[in-house]
Amino acid sequence: MASLWVYLHFPALQLDSLFQSLHQPAPLEGAQPPLAAPASTPAPTPTSPALCLLDPGSFLIKQLNTAARQQGIQAGMTLSMASALCHDLQVLPYQAAQELQYLQQIAALLYQISADIALDPPCAVWLRIDPMLALYGGLAAYLGTLSQHITALQLQTQIAVAHSAAAAQLLCFSQPGFVSDDPALIAAALDHCSLHHSQLQSTATGQKILQQLQAMGINNLGQLLAIPRPELSRRFSTEVIMMLDQVAGDRPTVSQFYQPPEQFCQSLELLYQLEHTQQMQAPLGYLLQLLQNYLQLRDQHCYQLQLRLELRDHPPLLLNLQSACGEYQQARWLTLFQLKLQQLKLPAPLLKMQLSAGQTTARDGDNLPLFDSRPRDGAEAVNQQSTPASTATTVLTADALRLRSLLTAKLGAERVQQPSLHADHRPELANSYHQTELLMVAGKGDGHYRANRPPHRPSLSLLPLRPGLLLIQPIPLRMQLQLQPGLERITTGWWDQKPIQRDYYIGRNEDGQWCWAFKNASGWYLQGYFA
Repeated sequence: MASLWVYLHFPALQLDSLFQSLHQPAPLEGAQPPLAAPASTPAPTPTSPALCLLDPGSFLIKQLNTAARQQGIQAGMTLSMASALCHDLQVLPYQAAQELQYLQQIAALLYQISADIALDPPCAVWLRIDPMLALYGGLAAYLGTLSQHITALQLQTQIAVAHSAAAAQLLCFSQPGFVSDDPALIAAALDHCSLHHSQLQSTATGQKILQQLQAMGINNLGQLLAIPRPELSRRFSTEVIMMLDQVAGDRPTVSQFYQPPEQFCQSLELLYQLEHTQQMQAPLGYLLQLLQNYLQLRDQHCYQLQLRLELRDHPPLLLNLQSACGEYQQARWLTLFQLKLQQLKLPAPLLKMQLSAGQTTARDGDNLPLFDSRPRDGAEAVNQQSTPASTATTVLTADALRLRSLLTAKLGAERVQQPSLHADHRPELANSYHQTELLMVAGKGDGHYRANRPPHRPSLSLLPLRPGLLLIQPIPLRMQLQLQPGLERITTGWWDQKPIQRDYYIGRNEDGQWCWAFKNASGWYLQGYFA
């Protein structure tokens, strides 16, 4: 099958993306769906102020919205001419690096429907679609899916389809919206394409060639193709021949295809300076939605995020956040960040935010056995690894892990502790509290995680009877007890200079409470209460 290419051009990519970042980007629903977002017009409403992007190098209008276009402003105008046409024109700087980042985000979202994607900076992409037509059932079905994605992007878009990458680009600029896989229709459309929209316009030598062709009365591609190749080679440079070969598909235009990034890292430059953490919810939710799309396309979840806050005239702030069970959903990460930000006061106005994912692993816990009818959460399945070391320990469920993540984000990691048992007969040393951390399981490189536990975990079935409420330090016994038959003598601790020699009894006081008391050389003491 002959090659077939789609060229997507976004004439106001940075400007449209600035307005898009004020809402949420389109979320993914399910494993491999099109972006599900309400169809809306990307440009601001007619009541919005006139807005344009100014190229800081040439001081020419680079991009503009509908309101500015209605005032008579056009791309390529000088700032003084645009200001004369619209006195309340709002001007923002054009940033090529930021626009390239938006273009990479588009390529990442379109990667779920096309594997062969090539960037054409600053604001266009190529899609090679002929390998995908059999999967989607033809060009019409594929373009229908692509249309859903483009609508969800909420960007002004121009599209064209042709048999080569250069031909699709030429048609997109000359005849936007041309869609056909018929070679005869494509050839007829290319004959009427203006040469000023070809790749000759992008170089200085190409512009001189265009002036020579225009002086000869050759303005479109059909007129140029009517000249014999030997004559073209004799009168013009090889740049013309290369351009014709690329349009015909005899010479490749795309040399490198897009590869998704291995790690998530996205930044967002704010339109306005933020002074309060409550104002960060909308831009932070935008970045977290991009993270959800990234993880959902890869069937992964994330354990750790880092948020970098760049402030005005102040060193940047770094916020690290962990999830004990791994999350990919925007809402859950946003809840954790909200609890974290409640304790933060910005020392200076916020200018830019950058979100990066430190630990991402496959969501293999969601792949349950075919005949396993028991409902199980994905994080719980990850923790329930059938190893000899884990069968005798208590499994942390997903709800418990999420609760621990919420408490850690709210109170701080140093204030969230869990009890643990130790192999020691002395009641004061048999249990303690330790800080919970997230560690990778030793010997497993496929991304399994567990909660940090102390090295010694004696089996509960081997422990003697102990009270539910154990006093931190025993206190002298000031009550009468009705002792029960049975004696437990503990004589230990001579090796670490903390020796004890006690005789423990279980007794009942006048209030009906079951107590645990002991007697040593200095008298009777109360150690705890049974539940």
